[in-house]
This record gives sequence, C-alpha cells and structure tokens, in this order.
Amino acid sequence: MALNVGYPKYYRKEFAGGLARFYDIIFLITSLGLENGARKKILDFISGKDKRILDLATGTGSSAVIIKNRFDNSKVYGVDLSENMLEIARKKNKDIEFSLQNIEKTDFKPDSFDIVTISFGLHEIPLENRHKTMKEAHRLLKRNGKLIILDFYTPRNIFLKALFLLFIKVAEPYGESFLKQDLITDLKEIRFKDNEKRTYYDGLFQIVCGVK
Repeated sequence: MALNVGYPKYYRKEFAGGLARFYDIIFLITSLGLENGARKKILDFISGKDKRILDLATGTGSSAVIIKNRFDNSKVYGVDLSENMLEIARKKNKDIEFSLQNIEKTDFKPDSFDIVTISFGLHEIPLENRHKTMKEAHRLLKRNGKLIILDFYTPRNIFLKALFLLFIKVAEPYGESFLKQDLITDLKEIRFKDNEKRTYYDGLFQIVCGVK
C-alpha cells in the first residue's frame, strides 16, 4: 500500500519497516520518559469547540489518541507514510480515522479542520519540506484554526544539553537545522497570526502555535 503513495527522498524507510513495533518504547527512552507528558501539553491549545482535528505525521497515533481521549466528541484524524505504524495506531483507538498520506500534500479539502497538530515530526524532515508541511497545514485549517507544533528544543541544563545535542548529531540528520529554525518567523511568513512558543521540561520540548 505504501508503494502507491510514494516516499519523499528524505523519508527514513525504517519507519515503514520493522521499527514500528518498537517505536513507542524507543521514543519513550530517548525522550527520557517525558514524551507522554509533553504530548498532553497540546491539550492546552485545544477546546471542546474544535470539532475536527488532524494529526500530521501521526506515527503510532500517540498524540491523536491523547487528543481523542480528552475531546471524545471531536472527530480526530491522523495521517502518516508508514502503514505499519498506522496499524498500531488503529489498535489504540478505533474511533480515530487514520490514513496513509504524505503530510506535505494530503487529500483533504481546504478549510477542513479546526486544529492541525504535528508532534515530533518536523525535525525528521529537511527545511524546505518543513515549510511545505506548514503551508499544507495553513491550507487545511479553517479561518481562526490553529496549527500546533510539538517538538524537541534545547535543554538548559548543561549536561543534558551536551547529551541531547550529541544524540541529535548522531541520530537525526535534519535535527541540527531544525533546532536553528525560527518557527515563529516562518509561521508569520506563511500568514499565521498570534504565534507563540512555550517550552517545557527545562527546555527539552517546545510547542509553537499559530492561528490562521
């Protein structure tokens, strides 16, 4: 099925392979056990009035499930390029509509969603493709809808910072350029407004939110 979608050149094929079975535990370890708490911070930017919510690069659906559990009356969607990960996501919550799609160009109609989220996905792709993804989110959002980006930032603790930057250098090909990116400025250029950034867990994670 994934072959019909087509992978971008930067896509790490291991995500579509056997890694899916171990992804949740690996990410739990690499996020120092703080991943779930960080994902729950997304909920602060969503309300019960947001009835259609899309999670880009949903992976195994962790963020989508957290959102659906809190806002059960909202229709939640998740898209990803890994069918193996989506199979795991569907087992977590059968009320979420998961589909195999490229986050840079989805099949959804313009102005379709109140909220678009992407968690720990932008640091996995090159700068140009990050911009395309944010532009796609802008296209998909209704007027006054929100784009919520959750991702790594840079820890303030000097020892944790050194370990974190080493991990980024070794394991994340686009991680260094992502950490240098000014998301607030980029959102403004894409015509998002009321942009804000919050950091969590001593700077290990950031949430950047913009309004269409």
